[in-house]
Amino acid sequence: MVSHDTSLGFSQSELLQSVWTALVEDTNSGVMIADADGVVLYANPPAIRTFSKGSGSPVGKHLDDIWDEKLAHERLDILRQSAASHQVMHLEGFVNGRWIHSTIRPIPSDEGGRARVLMVCRGSRPIEQETCSKDEVIQARENEAGVLTGLTQREMEILKLIGEGLSTAQIAEHLGRSVKTIEWHRVSLGNKLGVRNRVELARIAINAGFVDPEKRVASKR
Repeated sequence: MVSHDTSLGFSQSELLQSVWTALVEDTNSGVMIADADGVVLYANPPAIRTFSKGSGSPVGKHLDDIWDEKLAHERLDILRQSAASHQVMHLEGFVNGRWIHSTIRPIPSDEGGRARVLMVCRGSRPIEQETCSKDEVIQARENEAGVLTGLTQREMEILKLIGEGLSTAQIAEHLGRSVKTIEWHRVSLGNKLGVRNRVELARIAINAGFVDPEKRVASKR
């Protein structure tokens, strides 16, 4: 028997299908489903692009097959904690050189009784968390930071602000530092990342998931 919501005029199953479609197709977030053994059961295209390292779909593979072993085991432990406790958990960290905020949510077990979780993953700001307080977010110990390995917290923050399109003067005002200090950090970032200008730094920040490119402001020197 199909349940109907008379106030909306369609069945609950139709509503759930619409919500699912919106989540996996409209939000541009990576969406994965995995079981408590660490086997990926579903991944939408953004998740495949973020996590597969160009090796195709991760569906049917173990987390060990798509991530570094230590990183995979840490993520699997958190996945299992969420499934066992029936609690939503939040995790931040680098995967394949992108800063990712993951929301891990237990969902009903399959017909065989396997515990499963839904993971919604998006690029996130490593300095400021918008959706929940820092006390509620697990900071990953194992990371794959790629080209960003070795950057300081301050350099990460300045790189993010460059990615958002802020000028040197605007960054200095935002952080309460001198223009000369910010320019010194910018040069240091360029040397560490092997790039020569703000455009290339901004591209790295966007590719790392620090900022939504559609929300960038017009930058001035």
